[in-house]
Amino acid sequence: ATLSRIYIKKGSMLCSYGDCREGIKCFQEALMRQEEGSSAHADLLTSIGQAHSAIGKHTEALTYYNQALRIYFTKNQIPNIAKIHTLKAEALAFNQQCDEALNSYEAALLLLEDQEKQLQIHLKIGEIFDRQGYILNRQNEHKKCLDSSKIAYDHFKKALTLSPVSYTHLRAHETDSYLV
Repeated sequence: ATLSRIYIKKGSMLCSYGDCREGIKCFQEALMRQEEGSSAHADLLTSIGQAHSAIGKHTEALTYYNQALRIYFTKNQIPNIAKIHTLKAEALAFNQQCDEALNSYEAALLLLEDQEKQLQIHLKIGEIFDRQGYILNRQNEHKKCLDSSKIAYDHFKKALTLSPVSYTHLRAHETDSYLV
């Protein structure tokens, strides 16, 4: 277990310094020393997935996220399930798989109670579909562009309802500060 922790620390440090390829090797060494199906095993699979995403290998990341998700499901670890759905959605969005990304984000939203995290997910969904709408418009896919724009609008609107400080309140505060 001690050797595994050393590999995990080294892998984390390498990734934080931008050398995720070497970090992945360390995580894989640690993975071989973990009990398969354990929470620690799933955590390492998640770390390997994140390292792959950091170097732009989103398809590989998805493989690790799916493995981790299966373990977290069997252990009913709701926060980790929500986290993996969010990570999967981000990787899917990078791969231009917007509908699948939306499904993963929505799965995470169903599990999250933290309004700040919900707000962040709604913003991400809005940004993905806003970008997709822009691309579709440039490709003269106007009907699909409108559909994407509606999804973006709906999620930006949901984010506003979750925002602790409304735009109106913020504007009023800015105006008050100029009066001083």
